Amino acid sequence: MKKTIIILIGAFFLFSIFYCSSNRQLMPGTEIQLTGQKRPDWIYEPTSKDSKDKKAFVGVSHDFEMEGDARSDALKDARQQIIDFMGVLGKRVIKEAIVTSGISSDIINPAVDKKEQSELLSESFIKTRAKNYHIEKWQRVQDDGSVKTFYKCYVLVMFDEKDSQDYLKDAFARARKKAESEKQRQLIEKAEELLNQKSLFEQN
Repeated sequence: MKKTIIILIGAFFLFSIFYCSSNRQLMPGTEIQLTGQKRPDWIYEPTSKDSKDKKAFVGVSHDFEMEGDARSDALKDARQQIIDFMGVLGKRVIKEAIVTSGISSDIINPAVDKKEQSELLSESFIKTRAKNYHIEKWQRVQDDGSVKTFYKCYVLVMFDEKDSQDYLKDAFARARKKAESEKQRQLIEKAEELLNQKSLFEQN
């Protein structure tokens, strides 16, 4: 009988601990993941997916109530990364053209503004190269104690070297038309010549 009482007391004690902890109010800002498997390695190491002629980019969304909005935002982030990456490649080719040609010039950018770049890399262009998605569903405790459910999306986008070559050729053609002097035009032509002679991704 005494043993039975001890067991019952122990069981009640364990139940009390479980009940209190499960009903304890969570602090504002606390986040709990509801669904979504373990994050794939490509999220943390996108370069592991790089190849000789393709470069990997990982787009990350903000928090959205709708999964579709999170997917679109992740693609938007990947697209912007590609635009920035292409800007870096363009500057590098121009810089090499300055060194190899001996032409002194203030031209560093291929003279294509952000708006034009965004139009070149359209939504449909990026969608065709969305390699993988990783979707997570979360809940967050708000300041007023309410709970907000949201989605976070990661997308793996593979960018082809041929596309980068075509993009820069178009960018340099635009820059050549906007050249303000013969020296600038010659520099851009030199950059176009270099572009046809080398692999952009292997040297990045």
